[in-house]
Formats: sequence, C-alpha cells, structure tokens
Amino acid sequence: MWCPNCESEKTRVVGTNKSYVVERYRMCGDCGYTFSTLESHRFDPKWSKNSEYSQQEADRISQRRVR
Repeated sequence: MWCPNCESEKTRVVGTNKSYVVERYRMCGDCGYTFSTLESHRFDPKWSKNSEYSQQEADRISQRRVR
C-alpha cells in the first residue's frame, strides 16, 4: 500500500474494523501520515456461471489427492 501523502511503500496497519466492509487504518513509516482504506466484496455474474465447473474441478483435484 502506498502512502497518499509521500508515496512511500512503508505503511503498516494500526487498526481494523470488520463488518460488511473491512476498514483498515494505516500509518506511513516515513512521514507518519495516517489514512484509511476500505475493502469490500464484489459479485460478478460470471462467477455463478463458472461455479459448477469450479466445483467439479475441486472435486476432481480432491479425489486425485486421496489416491
């Protein structure tokens, strides 16, 4: 994660709120600037079309591991 103030890559998470959206509070290691980021779920209709194939593929792989 880049700092929006100085563009440094030295950031760390100092706090987290979890809900339907995950909000992380971050601090830059270089300039000390604090900022927040949001993480949310996104649904794509293509995923439901491919879910049957994905389950078949997962079953095939797990059967191969059992042997």
